[in-house]
Amino acid sequence: MASKGGREKIKLESTAGTGHFYTTTKNKKTTPNKL
Repeated sequence: MASKGGREKIKLESTAGTGHFYTTTKNKKTTPNKL
């Protein structure tokens, strides 16, 4: 996944099995670990 300016767009999916998901951005410099 390509990142621009150190920020990465990620898709968070609900684990409740509802199929709901939302997209957000995280700063890889402040949160280098995967969610």
